[in-house]
This record gives sequence, structure tokens and C-alpha cells, in this order.
Amino acid sequence: MPIGANGAAWELQRNDEQAMAYSHIDKATGLQVCRVETVIKASLNALVALQRDAAQIPKWMDGVKSSSIVREADDYYITHTLVPSPWPVKDRDSVVRSDIRQLDDGTVIIDFASVEGVVPPQKTHERVQNVKGSWCFAPLQDGKTRVEYEVMVDPGGKLPAWLVNRFALDVPYNSIKSMHRMVRDPRYQQARSWIREIDPLYL
Repeated sequence: MPIGANGAAWELQRNDEQAMAYSHIDKATGLQVCRVETVIKASLNALVALQRDAAQIPKWMDGVKSSSIVREADDYYITHTLVPSPWPVKDRDSVVRSDIRQLDDGTVIIDFASVEGVVPPQKTHERVQNVKGSWCFAPLQDGKTRVEYEVMVDPGGKLPAWLVNRFALDVPYNSIKSMHRMVRDPRYQQARSWIREIDPLYL
């Protein structure tokens, strides 16, 4: 059983031919931390390009209504995302910075977390104050990449932790499964950037 960064053991929650999903409870917040693993036939550049294409995020990220880039450079980007909630819960929005780095072995890591002072709060939405996690893209052979997605979201407001935890795994799990389809788009397959490819298939 894998062990999380804080020493907590990940518990396997779902497992099928496309993905494995784990979770554990964050002791500080009582919220569920989710981790989803899969292997996708795509280059590192394709997966990073998909992440950075904010306008297309609603097509594969589960539950997202709209998303836009607020600020970006080669190695980071900030997105503003709107998420609808069922009545009577107020709709949510989040402002998240994602920082991209590549390790010597070619693995690409995108660490993301909430940021303040970039987009003013909206009266129509409850601002999500605590989003944090990471994407890890580890190159394999034969055009494949191992993807690991870890995330914890505190939606804020007066939602109890047990209710948040009940649905916490759905978003990352469903989103990973949608990535398999979305990343096949030629706009991502043909993407190139400063990211170094390791698999000879993409060199």
C-alpha cells in the first residue's frame, strides 16, 4: 500500500482497466486527499499542452463550467475556474497557480495551489480558498506516459467534511478517464515546447 507525503497510508477505492484511485484523510482538515493513477498513450508535451489549454478544460475536467488563463509564462500558468453546485449550495470559483518543472529523468511535475489577489471575489460565487495537489507525468516506452494526479479541495462555505468527502474522488477519477480521450486531439499530439521528450517515439 503506498504511503502519502504525511505518512498516511493510501487506501485503494476504485480500480478498472483505465485507472486506479486511492484516498486518505488529511488530519488537519478532515478532508479526503485523492490520488488517481493511469497510463496514457501520449507524449509529455501533449499532456502539458492539455493542462494549459484552459478553455478546453470543461470538456474533460469533471464538473467544470468554464476556465480561463489569467496569467502565464513558460513554466507556470494561473487559471480562474467556475464550478456549478446543486441548489441550495452556492456555485464555486477558484484561482489556481500551476508551476511546471522537469526532472533529470524526464518526469514532468505540475504543482498547483490556490492563490489570492489575482482575481477579485465574485458575489455570485463562493471562492474556494484551499486547492492543492500535483500532476506527475513519467515517460515510459512505446509512446506511453504514467500519470499520477493528487488533489485536495476544500470547497469552503458551511459544507461538512463528510459531505465533501462523499464526492471528492469523483472529479479526479472521472477527469483522468476523460483525459484518455481528450489528449488524442491533434492539437495536443502535435504540441512542442521546452519540455524534453525521453521516449524515442517523440524525438
